[in-house]
Order: sequence, then structure tokens, then C-alpha cells
Amino acid sequence: MSVLDALGQGATVVTANDRLARHLRWRFDQRQLVEGNQAWPTADIQSWTRWLETLYLATDAERSSAKAVELLSTVQARLVWRDIIERNSALVGDSAGALRSALEAWRLMRAWGISVAAVRRSSRSADTDTFANWAVEYERRCREGGWIDPWSLPDHVAADIRADRINITDRVIFAGFAQSNAQQSMIQSLLPVVEVSDDVRLVTPALRVDCDDPEHERDVAARWARWQLEEQGAGVVAIVSPDVYSHGGAIRRACLNILAPEWRTQARQHLPVNMRSGQPLSDTGLVRSGLLMLKMTGGRAEYRELGQLLRSTFLRGSAKESGARAAMDLKIREQNQQIVNLPDLLATAGDRHPAPIFLDSIRTLVEWGAASHPLLDSAEWALGFGKTLSQAGWLSGLTLVSDDYQAAQAWSRLLQGFARSSQVLGRMRRDKALAILNDLAREQYFQPEGRMDGVQIMGPEDVPGHRFDAVWVMGLSSDTWPPAASPHPLIPFDLQEQYRVPNASPLRTRERAAKLTIEILSSAPAAIASYPQNRGLEKLVPSPLLPAECAPVDGIERYTGPTFRETIFDSRLTEKSNGHDPAPPLESGAKVRGGSQLLKWQAACPARAFFEFRLGAREMPAPTYGIDALLRGTLLHDALEVLYTEFQLLGPLPDIDRKIVEYQIDHAIKTSLRR
Repeated sequence: MSVLDALGQGATVVTANDRLARHLRWRFDQRQLVEGNQAWPTADIQSWTRWLETLYLATDAERSSAKAVELLSTVQARLVWRDIIERNSALVGDSAGALRSALEAWRLMRAWGISVAAVRRSSRSADTDTFANWAVEYERRCREGGWIDPWSLPDHVAADIRADRINITDRVIFAGFAQSNAQQSMIQSLLPVVEVSDDVRLVTPALRVDCDDPEHERDVAARWARWQLEEQGAGVVAIVSPDVYSHGGAIRRACLNILAPEWRTQARQHLPVNMRSGQPLSDTGLVRSGLLMLKMTGGRAEYRELGQLLRSTFLRGSAKESGARAAMDLKIREQNQQIVNLPDLLATAGDRHPAPIFLDSIRTLVEWGAASHPLLDSAEWALGFGKTLSQAGWLSGLTLVSDDYQAAQAWSRLLQGFARSSQVLGRMRRDKALAILNDLAREQYFQPEGRMDGVQIMGPEDVPGHRFDAVWVMGLSSDTWPPAASPHPLIPFDLQEQYRVPNASPLRTRERAAKLTIEILSSAPAAIASYPQNRGLEKLVPSPLLPAECAPVDGIERYTGPTFRETIFDSRLTEKSNGHDPAPPLESGAKVRGGSQLLKWQAACPARAFFEFRLGAREMPAPTYGIDALLRGTLLHDALEVLYTEFQLLGPLPDIDRKIVEYQIDHAIKTSLRR
């Protein structure tokens, strides 16, 4: 019985991550459609985290040990750690980096059953001692507050299962757990084992392909993927790379250039390529604009940030006032102000900045910020932030595309988590509330959901549990795969070895990489593994985990048609001019300025010389602190001219008294400044 068969019989499938849950749900629905069903019960598929929360909420409050405490959200738990570290800020330089490292160490400790006492006993560094002290303080606060964090929830759920306080009647199948950690193994051992078979069988053994370089490898893989989709009828093709986080963008572009040549003009949700990529929530355009608007409530704005808001499409009236807002951005830059005083801007705008809708939005923000705000808790600040953004026209009248809609939902959840953190944060001023909200948005990883069919670009860790029609794993050179060991620096190494924490040692890392390689190459009937023989001038060696059977690149079936770029180039039309195409004549008495720069660009690039010195094209001005380079050069030139004239009258320089020389220099500078 396969996983899909079990789902059809009412089993519950718990997946290692959200993406696998979406993948299995999509495969289940596709099977129902193929079988001709018009309606069917929704498959019970939940990610590990969501399943634990479901059990926690469904448990009888009076009998459950878990319900005797309050479950903190990830945001709330992060804020507790943040406060502990900030109170010890004298011990660390980079508090944000310390927070990330401490949270990762705590997550590993809880997942693999490592206690704080064990870390303290085995500590051999001041950094580990400091982290252990933070962890003790964190446990104390959770104990006194009656809290439990998301990383400790599995231990409480396991205790309830042992005590029969949780009654799990459905069959539970765990999918995608290539290497279960201690918490997962503990819960899995407490439930009845449900045997499921693999529904994928290799048609032919996996092949190894040696490509010339990374660019050649990406092109061949993309063309093979298109051939699989069009000629073999594949529904899902996976392209897997250990470097997906650093080179995923190049892989995605290579696939889109072959599969959807017009991708630059298509809506993102319709593209046949879905990449397992993400970014901080604060870096998405929608959330970035909202955070910038809240920052404007302070009454001051850095010119670049104000320019970003002027160009933002997420602010009311952006389309109607696009030209006026662009002109306003230029005028603000030309005023040579690094920091713009927003009340002054509103008071002096008048006809100089004809963008009334934008100015009304700024006025709403400034007036709310100028109002007297007492110390408020996070719930009150969250309500105020939300209302102010709405009144200022953020997202007003917009129909959001898929990714932006998901970013808006993620922002809403973040604001709700911030609002529920009053017991952790207490009462605070607006500046601190905004700083915390910015930090939370920067620390939250956002990955929009994409299509489940077509080409899926993934990392090796994402593959377990997925089933594809074809898979190509690339970039398997010896320096990349197996990856280097990466033991966590805040947990003693011998403890990580004792508890068999993944990636703690080269041996453990190699064992995990070998299992993942087998899992990846077994996830589809057709599988290929490749590596680039060269990276620039560097010769590469294949990974020892590559399949033994090697196939020539020319023997790989793949799409051979032209790319979009080649199609456009081949469709070019050659036009011949009559040999006489003069530039527009200068007006009578007009002069072309430029000096040596004009001669330089006329020799290097006549087109640029024409654009800059005849048409007046120029870069957008950037305000500088103090005197800019152009004015500084003019002042220096004028001062030297005055000084030279005076010295000519005074005679040879060696014969002039030193005090007179200093006086003349001072006089020349003052004369230049007066001009």
C-alpha cells in the first residue's frame, strides 16, 4: 500500500515540512481526477509542526500536561530570547547574530534531547558558558510564566501520549523524515507502525553525466527537463542542487529561458518553474513599503527611503501620480539633503511637488506620529500600526498577485504574533515597538507557495518524501557533495557526537549525504546525476557519491530548439541608412559643455557623449554630506586662482614670510567661499 492509497483509506500523513504536505496533497488530488472522480474527501495531510499543534489544541484541558501551560508562538519565543540577549548586550557585539545562533543552538538541543546541564558540564569556551546562562534564564522565564515554546512541544505531546491523555484513533504515516531527530523518533515509536510501500521504481539505473562547466550543466538539465515534460508526458520534473541557496537564481533563469522564453513578461504564478527559495519578509516589496511608511511616523526620512516610497506601487495613487512622484524624487535629491524633514516638506510643497495623494499619505503618517502616545503594550501598538497604514493608503484599492497576497498574509500573521506578545514585551514606546517589528520581519523567512507541477528546483534536504516523474541532481563535485561538516559552535562538539547530531562531523555528514543521494535518485523513474568538470580556471573532481555508470552528454535526450534569445536574434531585420543621419543642430549661440569628459566619451562611446552632452541625460543626483565633489572642486580652483594672483605680486615664494603665506591662504579660501 502506497502513501496515496493510505490517504484514500482515511489515514493521516504527517510530513517533515509544509512543501511536502502541499506536494502530497497535489498528487492525491491529481490521482482523484485521473480516476474520474468529481468530488472526494480532503486528504488529511499535515506538516509535523501543524500536527503537533493540532494534538495540543485537541487534548482535554483538564487532563493534559501540555494544556497546563501556554504555547508560545515562534515570534513570542524569539522575543523572549531577544530580551535575554539584549539585557546581556555588553557580552556580545552583534546581538542579531547572537540571537540567530542562540535560537539555532536551542532548537538543536531540544530536537536531539541535549539538556542545558549537559552543555554546562561539557563547556570548554566562554561563548558556550554565556549561551548556557542565557538558556538557564530562558527556562526560568518559561517556567515562571507557564509557557512552552514550539521546540519543546514534542516532549509534552509525547508525555500525553504515554499517559493516554491523547487518543489518536487514525492511522498515522510519517513521510519525508530521512533522518528523524530524537523528538520525532520518540513520538513515532509511541504510535502503531503503518507499513507503506514505495510507489516509485527506477525504469533504468541512474546515469552520471560529466558537463563542461556550471553554465553548460544548467543548460543541459533545463533542456532535458523540457524534453521530459513535452515528449515523455512528465507532470513533475525535479532539478536538485546542493548550491540551490547560492546559485538557485541562475538555475531558475536557465530553466525559464528554455521552458518559458517570454517569462520576463508573464505573471509569476503562471511560470512552469517553482524554486525552493525565500527571503526575509522585510525584503519583500509589499512589507518593505509598509515598514518604511511606519518609519515615516517619526517625521524624518532618509532620501533613499523616501524615494522608495515615491516609486512604490503599494501606496495609494501610485499609478495616477507616477510621473509627479518621479519628479518629486528628483527635486528632493537636488536639494542636497540626506535627511528630509517631513513636516517641512509638507509645509513647503505647494506647486513644487504636485503629488497631492502621496502628500496626504505622508501627512497622515506624520500627524499620527506627532500625536502624544503613552507607553502602550504590543497589542495596542499593533492595532495603531494597522490602522495608520490603512488610513495612509497602504495597499488601498490594489488587487494583489499570488506572491504579494501571500506576503500580505504573512505580514498579518506577524502583526498578530507581535500583538499577542504583551506578556513578553510589556509596555513600551513607539520607537522600540517599531524596532522590534522591523527585527521580526527581518528574521522571518518568507517563501511563497508555487505550482506543484512543471519543474521543481530544490535542495537535497527538501527531496525526501517527494515523488517525481524525472529528477536531475546537479553540481555534485567533490568540494560540494558531501558538504563540509558544520558543528554548531555553541554546543560542545563531544555532545553533538554523543547525540549523533547531523553535520557535526565529516563522517556523520558523509553518511547523511549518501542516504540523501540514494533518496534523490530513487524519487523518480528517470534519474540523472551530474557535475561540472570546470569552474572558471579550476578543475573539479566528481563526488564519490555519483553513480558509476557514465553517459555522454550528447547521448542525453533533450530539447534542441532555439532559445528565446536565439529566436529574436534570428528574426532580426537589417536596415540600411542612406549614410546621412545628422544630429539635431545646435541653436544659434549655444555651447556644448563638457571639457575633457566630452572628448573622452566622444572617443570611447560617441553615443554616450551625445546622450550626456547634447541631450542632457545624467545620473540621478545623490545628496552628499557637506560640500559635494563638484562644488569642492570649484572652490579649490577659485582659491588657487586668488592665491596665484597674490603670490605673483608678492614675489618669489621662498622670500615671503610664513605668516604672510598663511594669511594669503586663509584670504584665498574666504574669497572663494564668498563667491
